[in-house]
Amino acid sequence: MLQLFPRRNRFREPLLHRLDRAAGRLNPFLIVVAIGLAVLDASCLIALLDTGSFAIRRVGPSPTISAPAAGAAPN
Repeated sequence: MLQLFPRRNRFREPLLHRLDRAAGRLNPFLIVVAIGLAVLDASCLIALLDTGSFAIRRVGPSPTISAPAAGAAPN
């Protein structure tokens, strides 16, 4: 009778151990990258909120404001 689930596969065990070791070394690196991206995201959000460019403003020409005089100093 053919076994559906073999007990041990001797050829797969070294591969699984190598993958486990690689994942163990990669996890701290991925955590550092995730923390760095979160800090970058938060700093960009704070910069956008401080400058006020986060909100969409629609400013159209106002009919009550006239053009400045030719000799007037800029504000």
